[in-house]
Amino acid sequence: MGPIGHGPGLIGLGAMGLNLARNLIGKGIQVTATDADVGRRLAARWAEPSITVRADPMGLVSTLPRPRRLLLLVPAGAAVDEVLEGLMALLESGDVVMDGGNSHFRDAERRRARLAARGVGFVDLGVSGGPAGALAGPALMVGGARADADRVLPLLDEAAWRDGAGRRGCARMGGVGAGHFAKMVHNGMEYALMQHLAEGYLLLRRGFGLSPDGVAEVFEGWRGGALRSHLLDVTIAALGARDEGGEPLLAAAGDRATQNGTGLWAGTTALELGIPAPSLIAAVTVRQFSVMDEGREEARRALGGNAEGSDALADPSMRESLRSDLETALYQANQAVHAQGIHLLAEGRRRFGWALSLEALAAVWRHGCIIRSDILAGLEPLLAAHPDLENPLWQGDFVAGLVAAPRDRPRDRPRDRRFPALRRVVTALVTAGIPCPGLGAALSYLDLWAYPECGAGLVQTQRHRFGEHPIRNIHPANAQSAAPGM
Repeated sequence: MGPIGHGPGLIGLGAMGLNLARNLIGKGIQVTATDADVGRRLAARWAEPSITVRADPMGLVSTLPRPRRLLLLVPAGAAVDEVLEGLMALLESGDVVMDGGNSHFRDAERRRARLAARGVGFVDLGVSGGPAGALAGPALMVGGARADADRVLPLLDEAAWRDGAGRRGCARMGGVGAGHFAKMVHNGMEYALMQHLAEGYLLLRRGFGLSPDGVAEVFEGWRGGALRSHLLDVTIAALGARDEGGEPLLAAAGDRATQNGTGLWAGTTALELGIPAPSLIAAVTVRQFSVMDEGREEARRALGGNAEGSDALADPSMRESLRSDLETALYQANQAVHAQGIHLLAEGRRRFGWALSLEALAAVWRHGCIIRSDILAGLEPLLAAHPDLENPLWQGDFVAGLVAAPRDRPRDRPRDRRFPALRRVVTALVTAGIPCPGLGAALSYLDLWAYPECGAGLVQTQRHRFGEHPIRNIHPANAQSAAPGM
């Protein structure tokens, strides 16, 4: 038995729960667990003699040493509330419940208050890394009162990733809701970064006519550069993945991508808080389009769309030039995503009064999580030097690195500081009729910050003409009074 002794009472033996249990057991920590369908879960997926399985939450809670620590890894939403309601009569003062699912951060306070009536603590726990990360060591983002977090942090430290320098991927993000807020923003960024890679794939596959293996070869060449990331590795593996019959999984997936809600929440929360996050929203929009099967087919026939290569990209020298540009374009677009994510995190910290250290969060995301990358690692020193930073685009060192992106053509520097590689790639995709909502949103985001005008003066003058809205600089403090007539 390790120094932690008995581990959590685990409720939920899905892919994440099973692998997190294995993770803890491998470190000498005893795990007792239950699931809504224990028999099916264990018979179909797992046999682990070191775990103690109970038939139901009552049997689980009754055998845990006091004070008890319970970890819920169940689907977000009503299922979490149902489990908590069933636990209410079983728990007592001093116990702590952790919600490790992808719950909305706004649900955390309601659940905390419900449990607090019995003296039970509550922690909202963001868990990133997927099933593989849960086994090897995930990135853990903890939200909750200091006293509640302190009771579970030693256990969570054991579960999280650790590196050779002794650093671990677990930290308290702030008060109730902060853990799930951080995970929500992580997932919103994840959606956008995945969409950028998908649009790079479309350029190479549909614009240049490369096979999926050929696209994977191009992406492979980026592994040693500034785009090195877990998502790049995942994408290369996905391009070569085959089913049991040897058929490409990419073909089986069709052109559809589903979502679990966290990316949508990130976009809507950004809108609610007044933070521009067009890349996050564009990625969600594409997934929404992708599942509109019948409508897409009808519109494609009516509009005459096709996926054949475009004559606009037929010139071999242009293709070679764009292929060289693509790595830099994705780097610049990905930096824009990180700027949007950090801005949203900083505003959440301010709006909800959390002591959320962006440096600490970037350190947690160094390994284990889905969006771990060299870009993210490069942001750590900036966030350490500027702990109150709201948006990296407001800081000279970040902008200097963004402008002097890898493999920019010599003629682009220093005369053209406005993201020439990204602009050329977006222009080529638009000219060829290949959708690029993610890369286009990233470029527009950067241009909106860089250009002295965005047309808002005319918009406000229009509002004045039809609604007698006053001509004034609209500050967030005046947003409520300016809302009617939008």
